[in-house]
Amino acid sequence: MWSNNVVSFAAKYGLSRRQALQLQCTAEHLIPRSMGGTASSVNIVAACAFCNHKRHARLTAPEPEAYKQFVQQRVRRGRWLPASLPGTLRPCNLA
Repeated sequence: MWSNNVVSFAAKYGLSRRQALQLQCTAEHLIPRSMGGTASSVNIVAACAFCNHKRHARLTAPEPEAYKQFVQQRVRRGRWLPASLPGTLRPCNLA
C-alpha cells in the first residue's frame, strides 16, 4: 500500500495509475460509521482502497472477525490482489 505518492508507487511496481489507486492506504472502519462505529483506534485498521470498498459494497458488511478470516484465507492462497493487478505482485514485495 502507499499513502503519499501514487506516481512513484506505480512506477516502482510497474503499475498503471489506475491499478496503483486500488492499493492506496485507507482507514477501514471495522464497524461502519453508518452502524455507529467510531473514528477511534480500536475501530480503524489500514486497508487498501480495493478491500475497503469491496467490503462495504456488500449489502451487509461482514463482521470484523469474519472478514479478517476471509482476508487471511485469501492471503494464504495467494489471491488477495484485485484481478486487474499483475500476478507477479505479491504482499512481500510491496513497501
